[in-house]
Amino acid sequence: SVQQIQFCLDKMNLIYKQFKKSRMRPGLGYNEEQIHKLDKVNFSRLAKRLLLQLFQETCVQKYQTSLVTHGRWMREVHETRNHLRMVGCSVAAYNTEAQGAQESLSQILDRVSHQLLQDRTKEAQVSPPLTAPYPSPALTDLVLQMQELCEEMKLLAFDLQDNNRVIE
Repeated sequence: SVQQIQFCLDKMNLIYKQFKKSRMRPGLGYNEEQIHKLDKVNFSRLAKRLLLQLFQETCVQKYQTSLVTHGRWMREVHETRNHLRMVGCSVAAYNTEAQGAQESLSQILDRVSHQLLQDRTKEAQVSPPLTAPYPSPALTDLVLQMQELCEEMKLLAFDLQDNNRVIE
């Protein structure tokens, strides 16, 4: 566009110099004066037309460039919108699938916890109560005395059986 403006200015300067030369010559004839006036009118028309053409070309070119850019952007926006819709549908499907999985997991956990609770209650009924991990010294003494008593009872039972055999 700078070259076009330079071309336009060069052409105007050339016409202006021609007018100046024509003015310097003394006494133009009537026809020459009329021709000179027509050249002035033509010069102004030419200058207007060149400037309009120059700026119209640049404006049209910029407008077309902006239309192409706008079209490309709108295609990208449309593609992005379609992609986002597909992603939204996928997310919704995954969400419903996850909710179904969560419900089944909660049902399974409920069943397992209920079964564990039943197993523990059965074990508690069958097994004797657990002793404390760190019994007190009095309890330890009591346990030792009970074990000694148990051994003495076994010896006594053995002696009684021997005596019964001897008697028989």
